[in-house]
Amino acid sequence: MAKSLNNLAALYRIQGRSAEAEPLYQRMLPIWEKASGPEHPNMVTVLLNLGEVYVDQGKSAEAEPLYQRMLAMTEKTRGPEHPIVGTFLLNLGDLYVDQGKYAEAEPLYQRSMAIWEKGGAATGPPLALTLEKYAALLRVLDRTAEAEKLEERAKAVRAIRPPSGEEPPPPPPQAPGAGPTDLLSP
Repeated sequence: MAKSLNNLAALYRIQGRSAEAEPLYQRMLPIWEKASGPEHPNMVTVLLNLGEVYVDQGKSAEAEPLYQRMLAMTEKTRGPEHPIVGTFLLNLGDLYVDQGKYAEAEPLYQRSMAIWEKGGAATGPPLALTLEKYAALLRVLDRTAEAEKLEERAKAVRAIRPPSGEEPPPPPPQAPGAGPTDLLSP
């Protein structure tokens, strides 16, 4: 049943009907918690999807605890330096920026950046995206010189091409607002 609810909710989101997707994702949350337990990896997907729906509707206050829970669960199950943690830090940082919580966003961007650098993605799109978003935050904070350094670095990272025959690093996992996420097990 939860998979069907997810699929219908995802369809609604694709169609721009987030308000109709919201109650379906809300209904999925207790189903997955009861069926799989509150720490099951599928819970992260449900939290992400519901959080994205809230963001779509401008309900960032409702999305915030879901993103925080999703981040905490992922850090616990995959470790604090896993690439998906870097993505979720970036997502929560973006939410804080949207809410005007700049002081809370900055350390999340810094941690995300450190994860990408340490994890071997120092020349890939995830790092470049993080650098660009962090630079945008620094510009809002009137820290232009720091922002310019990060922008130059992001530009340099994006200019690096993998050697011939190698695949470029993968982009970060889907970020909130980018569309429905369907990672639930059958």
